[in-house]
Amino acid sequence: MEEIQTRLYQWSQLDNQLKVLNKQSSLIRKQKEELQKQVIPILEHQQLTENTFSIPALKTTVLCKTQVSNDSLSYKFLLEIFESYFNSNEKALDLLDYIKQNRKKQTSRVLKTTELIEDSD
Repeated sequence: MEEIQTRLYQWSQLDNQLKVLNKQSSLIRKQKEELQKQVIPILEHQQLTENTFSIPALKTTVLCKTQVSNDSLSYKFLLEIFESYFNSNEKALDLLDYIKQNRKKQTSRVLKTTELIEDSD
């Protein structure tokens, strides 16, 4: 029993560390995106979007690229596309139900944490 408690304690410590790191990552990502929003218009205005900028102190280069990203394939999106394709809400719903029913599913057990509420006596 002591071994389980030790491992659960270690797992909880790691989980807490991950929460802190994820929060830090999120803040860093937001700062990086904000700087990017400031830099790209300057590069565009000065017609420097094709340049590669070397940063020897960080042993890296930075360049401006065009990136294309797609929206996710949500059920709502699929239904809209299917309705458009079939010109039929019923056929669209049938196909969407078929897709939902035939998705591969995996079941596994995981550990979850909940924060304890301290008594305020």
